[in-house]
Amino acid sequence: MFYANFKRIYLKGFMMIKKAAIFLITAAIYSGSTLAAENNNAQSSVETNTTEFQKVVDSYKAYLADVDVKTRDEIIAYRKEVAKLNRMKREEYQKLSQSAQGFLAKEQEFKKKLPLKQRKLINITNPCEMSGDKTQ
Repeated sequence: MFYANFKRIYLKGFMMIKKAAIFLITAAIYSGSTLAAENNNAQSSVETNTTEFQKVVDSYKAYLADVDVKTRDEIIAYRKEVAKLNRMKREEYQKLSQSAQGFLAKEQEFKKKLPLKQRKLINITNPCEMSGDKTQ
């Protein structure tokens, strides 16, 4: 049980680091364009990224070895609960009408445009009050 949980956490973390490193290496190779000097710089950049990647992997392995078994189990249970809640949120969102989904998307666009501290200043309880419609 311990080994399976440890292996699962280790593999998830390792895969995240591996994907990030592949992205960095790909970006470094892609950015090196047609000039020979740029190609040399890209090659040295790739070598630097792979050594940095290995350092990160080694430090992550050392960190995982120090994490307590109880903590790992707690994290696994937490992630399962979060996944379950996210699944429930998706199901509830899909039950909404197209109009309601559109409203939520537009509202999210407005929230992204506002500074984080000023979002709380907008407290509209009934949107009909804004348009002058007092029927509700």
